[in-house]
Amino acid sequence: DDPIACLNKAMAFLTVVASSRFPSTNNQLGTSLNPRNQATIRDGRVTVQQVQGIQGQSYFANGYKSNATSSVGNNVSRQAKVVKCYNCQGEGHMARKCTQPK
Repeated sequence: DDPIACLNKAMAFLTVVASSRFPSTNNQLGTSLNPRNQATIRDGRVTVQQVQGIQGQSYFANGYKSNATSSVGNNVSRQAKVVKCYNCQGEGHMARKCTQPK
């Protein structure tokens, strides 16, 4: 079998098991401003990006559990959002990590 198809089946199974065993909570952990690492697989390559805030929500909070089984064969590439600084209008960092004076 195709390794990607096997991984998709395994992820779909794990999603069903986790969603049936752990109830959903409303603790707003997905809105934390703590940076998180997000791994993305495109064209067989794994890229790891650091995301912040709402973009860093958990796997289940994003609604991927319903898409895990239906995404097989639907390879639409998505562009990652570019983080923009409100202080200097530069890309790749946020205002709280900006090195330029306000």
